[in-house]
Amino acid sequence: MKTGAFADLSHEFLFAKLHGMWAKALAGAPLQALIEGRADSALFRLLAERGIEPRDRPRVQKGLLTHLIGVLGGVMRLTGADAAAFYRRLIERFHIENLKTILHYRYFPERDVDIQVLLIESPFLPHLEAEALLDASSIHRFFQMLPELDQRSQLLPILVELDDSHDLFVAEAHLDQLYFRGLLGALPELSPQVREAAEELVKTEADVNNVIILLRNAALYNLPGDRIVELLLPGGALLTASAARQLAEAGNPESIRQHLPMLYKRQLEGLDPDGLHLWENGLWRLLYRQAYRRFRDFDQPGASVAAFPYLKRFETLNIGRIYEGFHFELETEDILAMMIGL
Repeated sequence: MKTGAFADLSHEFLFAKLHGMWAKALAGAPLQALIEGRADSALFRLLAERGIEPRDRPRVQKGLLTHLIGVLGGVMRLTGADAAAFYRRLIERFHIENLKTILHYRYFPERDVDIQVLLIESPFLPHLEAEALLDASSIHRFFQMLPELDQRSQLLPILVELDDSHDLFVAEAHLDQLYFRGLLGALPELSPQVREAAEELVKTEADVNNVIILLRNAALYNLPGDRIVELLLPGGALLTASAARQLAEAGNPESIRQHLPMLYKRQLEGLDPDGLHLWENGLWRLLYRQAYRRFRDFDQPGASVAAFPYLKRFETLNIGRIYEGFHFELETEDILAMMIGL
C-alpha cells in the first residue's frame, strides 16, 4: 500500500484545494441536468475522464471506486500525519470490501463472475493474492497470508467463527465493526478543527448504518432483537445501545420510524412506507448535508478535510446509480429519487 511522506499543508491551503476539486464534481445543478437530459454521452465522457471504459459494464463500478481511492490517496499525501491516518482508515473500507468478496468466493464458490473483476485494485490498498487465499488449506493459513495491517490480529476470531458457522452475514457485520473501531480510533489524534467535524460525521454514519440495519431486520431478516443489536456499529451519536435494543424489538419498520431520535425520524417523514430504499436514501441525505455544511464552513477550514471524503463517496455512489439507471432505462424521476445530495 502506498504511503510515503506527507506534505502537511495548512488547513487554509487544503480548504482552497479541496474546494477547487469539488467545483469539478458532479453535484447539484449539473447532476440534475445530466439526469433530466438523459445525457449518455456526457456520462460516458465523465467516466472516460476517470479512466473508466464506459462500455465495459462489469468493471464500471469497480473503476469508480478505484478512482475514488486514488483521489482520497492523493489528498492524504497533502495532509499531516494525523489527517493522513484518518484518510488511511477511510481507504481501508475498501480493503475490507475486498476481503468480504474473497470470503464469499471461499465459502460459496459457485460464481459466474471472475473474482478479479470484482476486487478493487489501487496502489493505496494492500494487495491480496485472491487465488492463493481461496486455495488456503485452513482458515489459519488463510489468516497467515493476509498483509500486515493495523488490527490484523483482530481478524482471526472473526475468520475462525466464520469457518465454523459459514454465516457470512454475521462475519461481514463483525468486519464492519472492526473497520469502524479503527476509524473511531483515528479521531483523537486529529487537530481540533478536523476532529470536531470528523467526529460528527463518523458518529452520524454509525447511527445511519445502524438505523438501516434495524429497518432491514424488521422488514427482511427477522433476527432476534438481541442478535441484531450485537451486529450494530459502535460509536453512534444519538442511537444509544439501550435505544437500539428497544428499536430492535419493534415489529415493523413503521414502528421503528416512530421511535427513532427526532433528527432521524424527521428524515423519514412523508416517505413511502413501502419504499425502504427511499428511507435509506433519506437517512444518507442527512449525512450528506452535514458533510456539505462542514465543507462550506469558511470559519473552520480544517473541517473541509474531514468532510471531503464523504462528499466524494456520495458523488461516486450517485454516478454509479446514474450509470445503472440509464442502462436499465429507469424513469428519470426514479433516478432522481436515488440521488444523494440533490
